[in-house]
Amino acid sequence: MYSILVPVDDNEERAEMQINTIESLPPIDDKVEAHVLYVYEEVETPGEGDGFASAYLDDVNASLDELRDLPETVETTVDALEDLGAAVTVHELVGDPADAILSTAEDVDADVVMMGVRDRSPIGKVVFGSVSQKVILGSEVPVIVAR
Repeated sequence: MYSILVPVDDNEERAEMQINTIESLPPIDDKVEAHVLYVYEEVETPGEGDGFASAYLDDVNASLDELRDLPETVETTVDALEDLGAAVTVHELVGDPADAILSTAEDVDADVVMMGVRDRSPIGKVVFGSVSQKVILGSEVPVIVAR
């Protein structure tokens, strides 16, 4: 089985670029297993130290009917991947997006990571960092960048 990790954020345009890029790839002979990942950078919890965030969000695998408070991009991406015939699993994590993407790629034994990127100036990348850049440099599997 061929496994692809598709990390998405709340930007519809980037999600569409990722979907279009996946659709343009040559067909894969193996069955495709797609992992859609959404990373919460910050989560409010009901209280300190009670473990709510990690117990609830630490890699939840669920169908879309069970997901809550995810951006529309997750549903859009899942629907498009299912239309292409992929078996889709949704993952939610809390933390640094680049670290979450890299650890999920390893956990699901991804063959490729499909990143969507935003346009930033060179200075913006230096000041704010770049999730895509960290993933490209830190990944042990190929990273496809959709623009």
